[in-house]
Amino acid sequence: MNKQVLREVAKMKIYVGPFNQTTTGAIVPFYNDSRCLYSHPKVVEIISGELGKIIRKYNQSGKVDLIVGIPMAGIPIALATSLKTRIPFAYLNKEKKSTLRRKWVEGDYQSGAVGVLIDDVIALGGTVLKAIKDCAKDGIKIKHVMVINDPWHMKNQKFKKQLKKIGITFDTLYNRHEWLECVCRAKKMPPEAIAIQKAYLADPTGWHKNKKNWNMFMAWKKSLKSDIL
Repeated sequence: MNKQVLREVAKMKIYVGPFNQTTTGAIVPFYNDSRCLYSHPKVVEIISGELGKIIRKYNQSGKVDLIVGIPMAGIPIALATSLKTRIPFAYLNKEKKSTLRRKWVEGDYQSGAVGVLIDDVIALGGTVLKAIKDCAKDGIKIKHVMVINDPWHMKNQKFKKQLKKIGITFDTLYNRHEWLECVCRAKKMPPEAIAIQKAYLADPTGWHKNKKNWNMFMAWKKSLKSDIL
């Protein structure tokens, strides 16, 4: 848990749904949009600085040649971290380009480069796994994965064990439980909202099927004056 980053993130707006997460099918009751962080230079500087500290620790045991951003939200913070560390930056395409160099990864790098993958969040790991494979196609050896937020940390343990098994480290600046605790201390949520979020965290893809959870959420939503906290 990075307390400095969490303090800044806890100040951000919380958007009340429900929202459908297209990549996982989850119904999200409310969330803080990590992409909005990029509109705040001070916060970007803090986050990139903290990610840079972790990368410098990696460099003590083995060189990191490249910082690779996962599209789309991982690209801005990867670039900011590159500027902080002076380690070259590259970014992944969502699909292989059919023109020019026909690369998955755009940038100036050598085959065999050791890379760090950066994204804003991680869910069950499908996006990260694809990114690792796409980097390998262009000769980049991913040794580290870093995200700002790990909201599904209770559900993606299997994937993180898989990363460890193949020699890839994983780091996050905070997870959703830590964010929730920080928001609670800031008194930005009433008890029922906290209960709803805990139900979501325990079962992201099934919490809304429980009538008690869903009715509690809808009653709380109806009591709000705005969909933004």
